[in-house]
Amino acid sequence: MKKLLVFFDRWGLSILLGATAAAFCMAFVMTTTEEVTATAQSLGTQFKNAFLSVLDIDNSSRNEWLIRAEALFKLSIAWAATRLYMKTAGLKWDTISARWLLRRHIVIVAGGSRGSSSDGEVRLGGGGRTGGGDTKDLAIELALALAQSHDVVLCVPDLDDSNRQRLWRVGVKVLADRLGVRDVIRAAGLRRAQVLIAMRVVSEENIALCRLALSSTVRGADFFCKCLLEPSRLKRGYKLEDYFERESLPRVRQFSESELLARRILRDHPPDAALPMSDEPFHVLVIGLGAVGQALLIQLAHLGHYRNGRRLQVTVVDPVASQFLTEILGIYPSLMEWLEVTTDDRGYEDICEGDIRHFEHGKAPLRMIYILTTDEITNLRLSRLLLGPHFRDAANGSDPEAASLNTPIQAVVLDSPGGVVLSEFASTSGYLGRFWLFSLIRSGIPGNEQRLADGFLSDMDDARARLLHDDYCSKDDQAQTRDPGRARARYNVPWECLPEEIRRANRLAADHLEVKLRAIGCKAVPRESADPFIFSTDEVETLARMEHQRWWAEKSLAGWRYGAVRNDEQKIHTDMLPYDQLSEVVKQYDRNSVAMIPAILKKEEMTITRLVCRTFSH
Repeated sequence: MKKLLVFFDRWGLSILLGATAAAFCMAFVMTTTEEVTATAQSLGTQFKNAFLSVLDIDNSSRNEWLIRAEALFKLSIAWAATRLYMKTAGLKWDTISARWLLRRHIVIVAGGSRGSSSDGEVRLGGGGRTGGGDTKDLAIELALALAQSHDVVLCVPDLDDSNRQRLWRVGVKVLADRLGVRDVIRAAGLRRAQVLIAMRVVSEENIALCRLALSSTVRGADFFCKCLLEPSRLKRGYKLEDYFERESLPRVRQFSESELLARRILRDHPPDAALPMSDEPFHVLVIGLGAVGQALLIQLAHLGHYRNGRRLQVTVVDPVASQFLTEILGIYPSLMEWLEVTTDDRGYEDICEGDIRHFEHGKAPLRMIYILTTDEITNLRLSRLLLGPHFRDAANGSDPEAASLNTPIQAVVLDSPGGVVLSEFASTSGYLGRFWLFSLIRSGIPGNEQRLADGFLSDMDDARARLLHDDYCSKDDQAQTRDPGRARARYNVPWECLPEEIRRANRLAADHLEVKLRAIGCKAVPRESADPFIFSTDEVETLARMEHQRWWAEKSLAGWRYGAVRNDEQKIHTDMLPYDQLSEVVKQYDRNSVAMIPAILKKEEMTITRLVCRTFSH
């Protein structure tokens, strides 16, 4: 129905006029010249008077084609008048459809806004986001993917004709106006919607949209909002409980595009993948310290805790890398305790062939490069420069170091929304298995865009974190059963009711699970047998040590510090010490935690398998 309406909206008048002309020609063939002349004069008079008079032609003396021509002409005038009225009144078919006809649809509100380019929003965030300060391109990709299985309304200003046609073809209702917050609620039919994705540039507008949508005027019992707070550092400054009532909080999911990208990048392309059991330090290169680069750096500080116990070495290249790092350290003062970060302030255009050796000077060899600038042409150039020579040397054996390790550099390159060049390069470069293009929604795999979009919608990235929280709640319930007088744990509540900082803590623990498995030469795979997997005693101790280090980093980056007496209000904890200095009771807590990994994976229909791994050294 949507496609048919769009087709007639664009071509209806032309089709009607064409049909009228065709009918008139048929009548010309089948009638006398005098009749045709009389009909033409009559039609001309009627066109002049438009709707002031009704066609009044004696049809008894003409054949059926003249009658059809007159009817089509009347319909053409009526259609033209309707389109003219809608144009002058500012009405659109999409607006009418969204406001009155849709039920249980998804509303995406995106794009820039007047006065949105504040210094704090743009400077540290690298333009606010990967798309240079506008969420429009990502919203279009998300709408295109979700439209395969949902009714979608997209509200975004300044939409060009090309994107409008792409959206219309898949049935997306487009409200391409700069609507205010209250106007969006009415025009998008939010009273009957199921999901609101508020992803405008200004975070305050997203909070306002979600709050109005969750007001009493919205009666859907399962309605929920996803609220963008970008860059990810804003998530620490905004607490949704300060803006929403208790009963509304379970319906709000806040998210950061850059943080979600960083989590997915490190999940699919971790720096320790090449040498998981090595005792040597790991070294990565990050080019571009915008919103995604910053989120990746912070995520590496949380997850870069390997069995070797060494700090991850990170070289950051950005024209203002030192300034950005200083600002990041203002928010995360303990970052350098967990990462060994070296900055290089050269411009992207100054990076040349052979700079890999410069970036490796005084550090371990590079295994992974993350190219995260917001310009796809820059990313293309850097990929060709940094990867081409090194890959050729490794393949030809002319680079003894690379050949001996047999682990040529891999690159993960950000494909910003709306980009077209990098996908072409990925398919023709010949770097299969070493060059990885990454985007939040696009994947290059047919049908995978819908899976990624549905995963974004249903919080599938939090599935394992939810299982960890459910396990925590189950253990607390069991403790209450054994001891009825015991108070219920503070965070023994449904996932949706947890404070965001606790949800994030569960996400970090879940994201580190694969790092732990790689550290002992294991991997999670789909479960095919009922045989339980059991860690050895030494493996449990290794994993417990890694878990404590990860937990310590999480607390430290959140502003906690060591103290002899625990004080949650002042963020003082007694266990922020090296693993060997912990009491046996605390160590056992970490051992019990990692020993539950097979049970957690079992709930995902997964199990653990051992891999044949080689420990590299040089």
